[in-house]
Amino acid sequence: HEAEAPAILEPGRDITPVRRSTGHRASPPPEAIACRERILAWRARGGRVACAFGKVVCDSAVPFDGGPAHRNIADWLNHSIESVRGTDTLLLIKPHPHELNNSVGAFLTEYFRDLIVGELPDNVIYLGHDWFDLADMKELIDVGTVFNGTTSTELALLEIPGILCSHFAPIDYPIGQIVPRDRDHFRRLLCGEEETKLAPDVPLRAATWMKYLSGNDRIRDYRYHSRQITNKV
Repeated sequence: HEAEAPAILEPGRDITPVRRSTGHRASPPPEAIACRERILAWRARGGRVACAFGKVVCDSAVPFDGGPAHRNIADWLNHSIESVRGTDTLLLIKPHPHELNNSVGAFLTEYFRDLIVGELPDNVIYLGHDWFDLADMKELIDVGTVFNGTTSTELALLEIPGILCSHFAPIDYPIGQIVPRDRDHFRRLLCGEEETKLAPDVPLRAATWMKYLSGNDRIRDYRYHSRQITNKV
């Protein structure tokens, strides 16, 4: 599809500016402004910034859990925190906006933050649900890490390297993002001890994958429900 690249990339890049997290606000809260200033100052002095992108914890439709470096999503999250402790990498933890959206996530009994064991070090920031949209990360982070989810594709469209950690992430999203070999390899990727460089064609791979999934051969009208089954509102 290389010859069709401009036509494929243009609608694909329209997806990333969608304001799923901040759409209900006219302006960011003071905490978000202060956080953004701290992140930009950290980067300006040469520090590295990574972001662990959260998932609605009960939303993992895979045959079995785990990945090449982690037992499950909780192990991945806590290992990410421990990997940056005492380093010059600032780790942001961004919870999924759907955690607070009952029309999508229903009524959760466990949240992403509940998976964290112990206190966060000074160089780890747990972001508010409505502080930043994914598109804001373009200027804020050097690398993103995802256990599994469509965020891996959106990161690629934003030309941000992503580390995919579930066994099924590179199968569900086969677009050429980075996959760790083991725990130490993941730590080195997250902290910048090993290069996390995006291949030039990864954005096009992501856009082509999204076009494939949304084509008429994959999407069918479903006339039995006018709303999601989980929508109790």
